[in-house]
Amino acid sequence: MAPYQHKLTVRFRDCDAFGHVNNAVYLTFLEEARSHWLFSLTQGASLADIPFIVASIQIDYRSPAYFQEELDISVRVDDMRSRSFALASEITCGDRLVANARVVLVAYDHANRKAVPVPEELKLRLLASVQGDPGLAGSGLPNTGTTP
Repeated sequence: MAPYQHKLTVRFRDCDAFGHVNNAVYLTFLEEARSHWLFSLTQGASLADIPFIVASIQIDYRSPAYFQEELDISVRVDDMRSRSFALASEITCGDRLVANARVVLVAYDHANRKAVPVPEELKLRLLASVQGDPGLAGSGLPNTGTTP
């Protein structure tokens, strides 16, 4: 299966004084795509249905995006661990790569304030969502190591 795809149009409020999308806005773009994807996988009705916190985000900016451009954001599992998983994303505008990112999410028990194992059912759904994805060659999936 191909990576999850999310489309959005750059809004006026996304742009800075230089006329392009402000670098901090890309975090919101990634969050929007990631949230839509995770909600579809978990069939969640609320944020409580997605028991993860962001541990790390790395973004590489490749080219600017501008007002009213239509962006495509892809999301796929890049690595799976016992208590965390990494997502790889690309933001493109047509054939132009705008940014790529890696986000590490940790399964988290908010009541006890500690990392917990990724729920097995969700781990299976995450892995099933990338079955046959040639972009995962050499990624080590599935990796069920004990480090987050």
